[in-house]
Amino acid sequence: MDSGSAGLTSLFQALANMIATGSSISVTPGQ
Repeated sequence: MDSGSAGLTSLFQALANMIATGSSISVTPGQ
């Protein structure tokens, strides 16, 4: 269970990071 939790957390972090970066890049030129 611990291993699965860690994997999920890592995946979520990577996804959040990608979304945050994409949002930042998309918002910067848009404004």
